[in-house]
Amino acid sequence: MAATAGSSEAKRPYPAMVAGPLVLAALTIAIGLFPEGLGVAISDGVEQQVKLVLWPGFKPALALSAGSVQLLAGDDEPSPPLPRWPISWPGR
Repeated sequence: MAATAGSSEAKRPYPAMVAGPLVLAALTIAIGLFPEGLGVAISDGVEQQVKLVLWPGFKPALALSAGSVQLLAGDDEPSPPLPRWPISWPGR
């Protein structure tokens, strides 16, 4: 019997489907705890000094991101649908 939405008979995912997110989560935690190693690896490939920080402070990129979220979030009312332009194909 197949599991349906709302039933408690969900199948467990294959290990290969869980491995990718687990590896990415482990790398994220490792880089967050020990950013020096990644900083050294990056600065070996570039000519300038690189310093990785968790919070660089208030920068213009943060203001642009916040403005974009505010602009795109808007109000709770749905936008009117876009007008559908009639398409005329040559030869019809």
